[in-house]
Amino acid sequence: MSVSSLNCMIQEKRAELYMDTNNNNVCHIVAMPFPRRGHINPVLNLCNLLVSRKPEILITFVVTEEWLGLIDSDAYPKNVSFATIPDNIIPSQKNQLADKVAFVIATMTKLEAPFQRILDRLHHPVTTIITDALLLWAAETGNRRNIPVAALWTSSASVFSIFYHSDLFKEKQFPLDLEEHADDIIDFIPGISSIRVADIPSFIYNKQYSTDGRGFKLPVSKAQYFLLPSVYELESQVLDVIKTNFSIRTYTVGPLIPYKSELPCKSSINCDHDQDPRYYIEWLNSQPTNSVLFVSMGSLVKFSSAQLDEMVAGVKISGVRCLWVGGAMILVAFKWS
Repeated sequence: MSVSSLNCMIQEKRAELYMDTNNNNVCHIVAMPFPRRGHINPVLNLCNLLVSRKPEILITFVVTEEWLGLIDSDAYPKNVSFATIPDNIIPSQKNQLADKVAFVIATMTKLEAPFQRILDRLHHPVTTIITDALLLWAAETGNRRNIPVAALWTSSASVFSIFYHSDLFKEKQFPLDLEEHADDIIDFIPGISSIRVADIPSFIYNKQYSTDGRGFKLPVSKAQYFLLPSVYELESQVLDVIKTNFSIRTYTVGPLIPYKSELPCKSSINCDHDQDPRYYIEWLNSQPTNSVLFVSMGSLVKFSSAQLDEMVAGVKISGVRCLWVGGAMILVAFKWS
């Protein structure tokens, strides 16, 4: 028996101890995130929110064996179990920075078969698949099996509109050159009044990737539901555009971060502190309006100590209040004296 099969069996037994194994009417959700921290965390937090609202839901969360080792699976409710994909299917999380294109291609082309095998051996019938909006094959798998699919876009609605309409850059022959056109204004993205070239996601103008938009339209069109981690009051203009142009049901599910009382700090990967996350909300609420700088470098790019020291020095010289998020979900809130 492979390690992946053993892990799946253990997690299934864990779920069976919680649920009535003879009850095939249970709502069973299978979650399939894109295998990177910035995608896994939001899907995990969405699953936590779902079971906190509906404790009778059963969730099977699919990750690679490597990622299961990074997740404190025991910190999750008993009705959230984990199924694993063998590590040799896609490049390691540790090495993906060396060849990002190869990692993306492997994720898009090699995970479908092991995902299918996981679905085949699950004890409870699957009611719904929640998949990352980038994973076309996961949506197609649900369609072939007559399982409703909810596609989750893990960034803001505004970022989605930029990606979804990226074909407009080619259509209008708009120059995406940071050296010469960084301050040029883009005003043709539906739902976004204007934005500088320097402020759009680098994925759009990176020549290593396709910018015709097809890779982002197809997964959403194959789903029955589209989920966005936003609120209407924050992005009303772009959300109106998305809901008008999409034939599938679109829902905003709010920020998918562990900020509510039912989402303990341990619900995030590699959380290194026991500080109540509500503290940061209270700290932010106590600061003057428009006075806090938010700094987040993500988890993929690594910085040297000298580079980090330089960034900290720059923020310190500015004297601005700062909320800094580290790569291991460490939050530091401070103001300079």
